[in-house]
Amino acid sequence: GLLAQARLHCEAALRADPSSPGVLDAALAMARIDFKNHRYLSAVSILTDKYPKVIRSPKHRLEALWILGASAEAEEDWDQAAEAFQGAAQVAEAGRQPELRRHSILGRLARVRWRGDEANEAKT
Repeated sequence: GLLAQARLHCEAALRADPSSPGVLDAALAMARIDFKNHRYLSAVSILTDKYPKVIRSPKHRLEALWILGASAEAEEDWDQAAEAFQGAAQVAEAGRQPELRRHSILGRLARVRWRGDEANEAKT
């Protein structure tokens, strides 16, 4: 489909010029595509292992943290999800990239904390 084709274009761009200023854009796009295709571990790997500069980039930090949180949430890793959404909430609070609303992030954070507490209670 179109997402697979877009991902191939991102990979080709990264191979063609890994020092290009657009590398972080392409890496984030690949993580976004993998997330949308339910390839959560791949999305996380792109952002944490292959291109960790994406998370440190002020331009991309909020969306990268949101993808990390939502991926961890989908994998039911509540602690990782809470950590990522907490970071995203802090970035949103600082006023960066307002298109992802702070209250939405805080709602996701509350939900993963609740699910994490619920999972911890079930273990005891």
